[in-house]
Amino acid sequence: MPLSIGLGYGIGHGGGGSPTTYTIEQVGNQFEITYISTDPADEDVLQPVLTINAVAYPAVTYGDLRAIVAGTPEMLGTVSITFDGDVGDLTVDDVLTGNEGPVLYSGSAPTPARTWEADNIPIGGATATTFTLTASEQGTAVTFVSDPDSGGAGVAVESAAVNIPAGAGASASLVKKGSAYEDNDNLGTDKAIATVLAATGGEYFIAIGYGTNGSGIISTVDIGGTSATLVTSSYATGAATSKAAWYRIPALTTTNGNLNVALDTGQWRGFSAVIYEGTDVTSYSAVTASDASYGAMDGSINTATGGHVAAVATLQDEGTTGGIAWAGITQNEETPSQSTRLMVHADASVTTGETPRTITATPDGDGASAVCLSVLEVQ
Repeated sequence: MPLSIGLGYGIGHGGGGSPTTYTIEQVGNQFEITYISTDPADEDVLQPVLTINAVAYPAVTYGDLRAIVAGTPEMLGTVSITFDGDVGDLTVDDVLTGNEGPVLYSGSAPTPARTWEADNIPIGGATATTFTLTASEQGTAVTFVSDPDSGGAGVAVESAAVNIPAGAGASASLVKKGSAYEDNDNLGTDKAIATVLAATGGEYFIAIGYGTNGSGIISTVDIGGTSATLVTSSYATGAATSKAAWYRIPALTTTNGNLNVALDTGQWRGFSAVIYEGTDVTSYSAVTASDASYGAMDGSINTATGGHVAAVATLQDEGTTGGIAWAGITQNEETPSQSTRLMVHADASVTTGETPRTITATPDGDGASAVCLSVLEVQ
């Protein structure tokens, strides 16, 4: 922002001719620059040109001023970065502002060149005095570089670095992609999922609540031939015919496939499954709980901000009004009567991580007998 007189920057001359000699003199706390012109229009007189306050800009030296007169623009003071809030809170979409010192120059005002850098590497397209952070800058040292002359005559000045905190990463989520249930006593081992599954390569988690006519448990689970592995399983104490389990497929190799499940022995007494696609999942864990007498179950689990939790609960004898009252998680599906059993599914996004996050499943209504619960968290 050039000024023509007084405390400012920009050395001009008042007459119509061109100066041939500049004089620089310090008077008190000021530098006074004048020139002598031999042009007749200037009447060969001493012309005052610029006064610079040495107290305001103590770094200005005679050498600086001589360089400016010779055509080298110079930035006074320092370059800095400012922003709202604390540096530890900086994140994507926050705005940084680059602050420049005044520029001394002779003649026409130069065009500045500005660059934002992350770890000393220029950020493409970032050439304004403000910069909006993206995920690419998280975990880097950002600086603002200003050169008073894009033509190369000036000397670039770099700000101190602002260390941008590393991001928490993309939020992990469990996206419900399909469900299946069956209330026959003998379900069989093949069940189609109505919802089209995601593309090949996706990670899937399968929540299964079921009962059997004996001690049988699930022996195999697959989607279209891609096998799933057991994550965890809950058995209701004193009632081995009610179960709640989680299975995982790290990378699906087929699309639009059927969900196939098989028991190791016995027959089904109800079955319910919800298939979730896991996105941006870096880790997962699970907890289980059960109660032989229709009591509350504690599924509390450690969570992290940006994660996701999901649960499946099985009631062995739901009666006519039995169900689950959830806390810390939201019900997303309740299957019809399953040969007197009820399977209930729930999930929730994690906006504030907790260690642990309190999750309870409390049977209600006129149900009775054993209940079991399995909770999965991803982050």
